[in-house]
Amino acid sequence: MTMLVGLMCGKWLVRLGFPLPSHNRVESLDGLRGFLAVSVLCHHVYVWSRFSVVGWREPDMALASLLGTGAVGLFFMITGYLFYRTILNLTLFKWAKMMVGRIFRILPLVTVSFVLIVGLVILRVHPSLKLSQLLLAAVHWITAHQEVPILGYAEAGRINAYVLWSLWQEWLFYAVMVPVLGSAAWGLQRVKVPTLALPIILILLGFLLQRHVQSAIYWPLFGGGMLAYEIKSRDAIARKLRTPGAAVLAVALLAFAVVTTRSPYGLSLPAFAFFFACVACGNAFGGVLTLKAARALGECSFGIYLLHGIVLSVAFTDLGIAASLAVAPFAVVIVVAVSAAAFLLVERPMDRVGHAVRSEALPALRRSVAIA
Repeated sequence: MTMLVGLMCGKWLVRLGFPLPSHNRVESLDGLRGFLAVSVLCHHVYVWSRFSVVGWREPDMALASLLGTGAVGLFFMITGYLFYRTILNLTLFKWAKMMVGRIFRILPLVTVSFVLIVGLVILRVHPSLKLSQLLLAAVHWITAHQEVPILGYAEAGRINAYVLWSLWQEWLFYAVMVPVLGSAAWGLQRVKVPTLALPIILILLGFLLQRHVQSAIYWPLFGGGMLAYEIKSRDAIARKLRTPGAAVLAVALLAFAVVTTRSPYGLSLPAFAFFFACVACGNAFGGVLTLKAARALGECSFGIYLLHGIVLSVAFTDLGIAASLAVAPFAVVIVVAVSAAAFLLVERPMDRVGHAVRSEALPALRRSVAIA
């Protein structure tokens, strides 16, 4: 029900003239992002509905758990897919351009969300304002490193449903893994080893090292996205993954994984990776993923992911609305409206600034350094 309401909201956005992604992108991926963001919202409504009984904890039910963890896992695959070409052709200048783009794409809305949360904290507990304490918290929150208490309010992280953990993993990917993987790709190319080996090695290392390196549990997900890029470049396989039969198999495998597991990190990874590979190869799953409404939600997906927790917290904590699954369809309407406004007023303008810095300021700086 909530997904259908979300699609209706996307349809309204399109009718109002909301800008859709350009056609040179993979439309099925854009549509998937919208569904994933709404899925995370549903997950956190479920968590809130049980909060008064069990506290803030992951659901015991597999489906409710995977609405969150599975969606975030697929977001990580999207990241691996989108930046794999950069990895394969990495230079210091390209990495710098990528980081500038990510900074202007992510940090502005995270900063806005932090300001909103600070405002809620002040309204709720009326704390004494300690500037040094607030600035330290801002650094932790805006970089997504840790959702520390804000002005002594220990439950500040619950206001946004603790979603920044995944952004921290994204930053680790951009800042650390991309250079490392780029160097590995260069080495493989020098000894004429097919680049297909790179995502396979990353997936295997993730499973081998996850007990020793905290973030390694997510490496197979990034690797799954990179593997999908490799598969898409092989036309014969890609054509098969675009067929209705592949879509049916992907949905069946995903449904089995959702019923039998609680995360995409282990035994269910092949099901999630196969589903994602189909999407990356352009399988629209009966046209659902390429609907204009779904693509509009996809453009709002970062805002939906980042801001839905704030809307839910206000509803259940400040307005006193009973936390229940029945709230989800109404919440998605408000969240999509807020996220669409955030996209138009914050994300898109700052992304354009980032594009200008990447295309003009960085090349100019590069030329001046070369001359010197």
